[in-house]
Order: sequence, then structure tokens, then C-alpha cells
Amino acid sequence: MARQSPQLAIDNTGGARGGGHLPPAGGGGNYDDMEPRVAKLENDMTDIKVLLGKIETRLDSIDRNMATKLDLSESERRINERIGTVDGRVSKLEGSLESKLGYWQFVGTGLVMASLTVGALGLLIRWFGVAAGTSP
Repeated sequence: MARQSPQLAIDNTGGARGGGHLPPAGGGGNYDDMEPRVAKLENDMTDIKVLLGKIETRLDSIDRNMATKLDLSESERRINERIGTVDGRVSKLEGSLESKLGYWQFVGTGLVMASLTVGALGLLIRWFGVAAGTSP
């Protein structure tokens, strides 16, 4: 069976066809009922526009404060630079301690230094993770 296209209830001259009734679309089908339906749609559109404005404002704020790939790569470079500096200092300290202390004193001191280094690196990573907006 072929589908029939809906007939307009209003002709081009402004007069109503068929006694002023519209095809039903969930609103009752009477032309007189269209005014409140249109008013409700207009009111809903106003609410939607307000919500979209708030969303746009929020997105602008996020865009201004969001870290870029360049920001993240610069943070990574600085962290790697600091890790390299700490690693160099620890190696230098290990060498000087080895020459001054006995074997077991050196091993104990080395373990303490390694623990301090791991703790410092953990703090750096956690601090930069929070600064970059990621959770630790």
C-alpha cells in the first residue's frame, strides 16, 4: 500500500481546509491549539539557547586552561632534565663515598641514597602529574 503524503490544513490564501483541522501529530489536530504549542517550543528554544551559552562559556574556559602537547612535552623535558641531574649527583656522591668508606658502609649508604632518590623522583612525578591536571 502506498504511503500518502500529509495534506496541509492551511491553503496558500490563509484559509483553513477541512474546517480548520490539522493532521494529528500528538497535539490534538486543531489549528486553534497550535498557538500554545508554538509558544512552548519558543520557550524551550530560549532555554536551549541559555544552556548552549553556558556550555560555550565553559568550553572557552577549558580551552584557555588546557595543557597543550607543547606544554606537556616541555614538562616532560624538564622532568627528564631534573632526573638526569639527580642521577649525576648520586653517581658522583657514590664515587666519593666508595673511596672514603668501607664496602658495607658503602652498600648501606648506597641503599639509603637510592631510597632517597626514588622518593624524590616519586614526589617530582606526583607534583608534575597534579600540575598537568592528571591524578597521581
